[in-house]
Amino acid sequence: MRQESRITRTLELTELCILTDHTTPLGTLFVFFLKVQGAAVAKFKSLFIPRLRELLRTKSIDICSSPFGGLLQLLVGYYLREILGAKSRDVNAGIRKIGCGCADCKQVDTFLASNTAAEQTFRYAQARRTHVERQLSAASDLVTFQTIRRGSPHGVSVTKRPEVVAASQWVSRVAQAKVFLRSIGDDDVIAKLMGNRYADVSKALQGTQHFVLTVRDATNTSGRTQNPLTSKESGIAASSSSVPTAPVAGAKRKKSALASTGPVINLTGEDSS
Repeated sequence: MRQESRITRTLELTELCILTDHTTPLGTLFVFFLKVQGAAVAKFKSLFIPRLRELLRTKSIDICSSPFGGLLQLLVGYYLREILGAKSRDVNAGIRKIGCGCADCKQVDTFLASNTAAEQTFRYAQARRTHVERQLSAASDLVTFQTIRRGSPHGVSVTKRPEVVAASQWVSRVAQAKVFLRSIGDDDVIAKLMGNRYADVSKALQGTQHFVLTVRDATNTSGRTQNPLTSKESGIAASSSSVPTAPVAGAKRKKSALASTGPVINLTGEDSS
């Protein structure tokens, strides 16, 4: 509740700055807000961004304009670097359905695609258990299993191989990253916001390249105020490179970074010339 009241107050001050055509202090205001206790991404995704978008819409202000665009650039970079992270080398296994489609096999397939546990025991009568074990035997690259003879009916304990666990976690993180990006705007908005880093967003979602966030000690969102996303606590080191600005009109668009995907991530993320 305290956090929500601070968000409301921040938005009220933002609106006042807009109404008085005095937006320079907003960079410092956003920095102070970022320092409020609580995960920055959670604060912005669920509480701040939707209300900020609505405020700017009512004022006919582009969300990519300064200082709002600079703040959101940093948040996108922070999310992709720290929360999405790099795709593990172990993520090579294709998560596929291994059952025949019957109700028992569907339970195993659901477990295999989930991101909740690495091991689960399924208890079926002998004929059903034998059928499931036969399906599992054909997927030794994805799982190991053993029969549990304690209890009634007996069970089959299924364990995902480490690379399958990594793959399911990666797919889940990519899906969550896309939800976060859409909380800011559609693909056109993200392309405009990220400018010549847009291809890097696509590559980060694909897992072919870890997103590297480079910001100046004094960013374009905070004037001469140290930005908290470059602080020691954030784990993001500042460099001499600045976050690029939005591209000029007529610049060639990259392939959509927010395109819907299934379990297999298939984004090109190629650079444009």
